[in-house]
Amino acid sequence: MNHLLETSDGRIWAATHGGGVARFTGTGFVPVVEGLPDLRVWRLLEGKDSAGGRRLLAACEGGVSELREGGRWTSVDLGTSLAGVSVNSLLETGDGAERTLWAGTYGSGLFRVKGGRVTRFGPGSGLSSRLVTSLAATPGPEGTPSCGPVPAMRGLPPREESFENGSSVPRRSEVYTLAGGVGVDAETSGWGRASPGS
Repeated sequence: MNHLLETSDGRIWAATHGGGVARFTGTGFVPVVEGLPDLRVWRLLEGKDSAGGRRLLAACEGGVSELREGGRWTSVDLGTSLAGVSVNSLLETGDGAERTLWAGTYGSGLFRVKGGRVTRFGPGSGLSSRLVTSLAATPGPEGTPSCGPVPAMRGLPPREESFENGSSVPRRSEVYTLAGGVGVDAETSGWGRASPGS
């Protein structure tokens, strides 16, 4: 089992390595796998859809999927094929028109989906590694999550280090991505470690 998630409706979901996603029934787990790109699922996220309703997302080998009515998974468009690439982490920030889905991959960098537009970040856009295994958000102004990534850097905390891609990523970002682990301290700084050679 890679991850357990209790959703706001009280259901328990499991992401497994080879068994897809399973829902706990109270007496056991029932597979919910139809439509997944792969049965290796690394992370689950309860997010919001465009109307503000709840949705369940799965970070899989080969992409991100959303559970639809009827128990079928559908792919979330990340603008490119991720065949053979693990999506290891998911994070949702913002509300309404500012709602943003972040997907960290092991080998293809970081993807941002906002307003139907996909942006990919990697070493060419200043991210220090293509290996993004963890995501976390710290509170931004007035307690709302902020929406920009900070690269995995050796010698954390990344208080002054951030990448800029020439678009809307703020200089002092609040989403931390680290190959190997991530955390947030009481001062809202990102802490963790980068994988050697990443």
